[in-house]
Amino acid sequence: MLSVERYEKILDELDKSKIVKVSELSTDFGVTEKTIRIDLEMLEKKGLLKRIHVERY
Repeated sequence: MLSVERYEKILDELDKSKIVKVSELSTDFGVTEKTIRIDLEMLEKKGLLKRIHVERY
Protein backbone atom coordinates (compact mmCIF):
# COMPACT_ATOMS: atom_id res chain seq x y z
CA MET A 1 0.00 0.00 0.00
CA LEU A 2 1.35 3.41 -0.95
CA SER A 3 1.72 6.12 1.65
CA VAL A 4 -0.91 8.26 -0.07
CA GLU A 5 -3.40 5.40 0.22
CA ARG A 6 -2.58 5.01 3.92
CA TYR A 7 -3.05 8.75 4.45
CA GLU A 8 -6.53 8.57 2.93
CA LYS A 9 -7.48 5.53 5.01
CA ILE A 10 -6.13 7.10 8.20
CA LEU A 11 -8.17 10.25 7.57
CA ASP A 12 -11.27 8.16 6.77
CA GLU A 13 -10.86 6.30 10.06
CA LEU A 14 -10.46 9.59 11.93
CA ASP A 15 -13.69 10.87 10.37
CA LYS A 16 -15.49 7.77 11.65
CA SER A 17 -14.10 7.34 15.14
CA LYS A 18 -12.17 10.57 15.92
CA ILE A 19 -9.31 8.53 17.45
CA VAL A 20 -6.89 6.06 15.88
CA LYS A 21 -4.25 3.88 17.51
CA VAL A 22 -0.84 3.27 15.97
CA SER A 23 -0.93 -0.43 16.84
CA GLU A 24 -4.34 -0.95 15.24
CA LEU A 25 -3.43 0.93 12.06
CA SER A 26 -0.19 -1.03 11.82
CA THR A 27 -2.07 -4.33 11.98
CA ASP A 28 -4.82 -3.19 9.61
CA PHE A 29 -2.40 -1.90 6.96
CA GLY A 30 0.27 -4.59 7.36
CA VAL A 31 3.07 -2.10 8.04
CA THR A 32 5.27 -1.36 11.03
CA GLU A 33 4.26 0.99 13.83
CA LYS A 34 7.21 3.18 12.82
CA THR A 35 5.68 3.58 9.35
CA ILE A 36 2.34 4.62 10.86
CA ARG A 37 4.07 7.13 13.16
CA ILE A 38 5.82 8.65 10.13
CA ASP A 39 2.47 8.84 8.30
CA LEU A 40 0.81 10.54 11.28
CA GLU A 41 3.68 12.99 11.59
CA MET A 42 3.33 13.92 7.92
CA LEU A 43 -0.43 14.40 8.22
CA GLU A 44 0.08 16.55 11.30
CA LYS A 45 2.63 18.73 9.46
CA LYS A 46 0.01 19.26 6.75
CA GLY A 47 -2.48 20.34 9.42
CA LEU A 48 -4.82 17.42 8.80
CA LEU A 49 -4.73 15.96 12.30
CA LYS A 50 -3.41 16.54 15.79
CA ARG A 51 -1.38 13.80 17.44
CA ILE A 52 -1.71 13.15 21.14
CA HIS A 53 0.04 10.64 23.32
CA VAL A 54 -2.02 8.65 25.77
CA GLU A 55 -0.41 6.93 28.72
CA ARG A 56 -1.46 3.32 29.23
CA TYR A 57 -2.17 2.21 32.76
